[in-house]
Amino acid sequence: MTALRKFELICGITTLLLATAVSCTLALPRSVLQFLDLLPFYLGPALLVAVGSYFHAVRRKTSGLVMLLVGGSILTIMIFPLTLGGFYVYGHWGGAAKSSLSHGNPDYDRFVTGKTFCPQYVDAP
Repeated sequence: MTALRKFELICGITTLLLATAVSCTLALPRSVLQFLDLLPFYLGPALLVAVGSYFHAVRRKTSGLVMLLVGGSILTIMIFPLTLGGFYVYGHWGGAAKSSLSHGNPDYDRFVTGKTFCPQYVDAP
């Protein structure tokens, strides 16, 4: 096996491992059934890339190249909505955290403004 074929196989396996790590980080499956729910959307294309790289690099089959192209295309197309959606969701999480913490919480005010908490500005009951 040439160095390029070894590199292809290593990259295919790395793709599957990274997809597994990212999907478990994002969705945090608590059971085997929840993990299997991630399979078609997150892990399916990465599994296609890993299996395709094996068939193409080790067994030298054209079907492996087809699997690589299909899985890689799906992963490439998924980058855009997941990345932009991540910014959208992060904006909601940041806004929710800001609104839930800012109701007179001195730690949040000190963190955001950099100023120390002054008790004379607190409304008396």
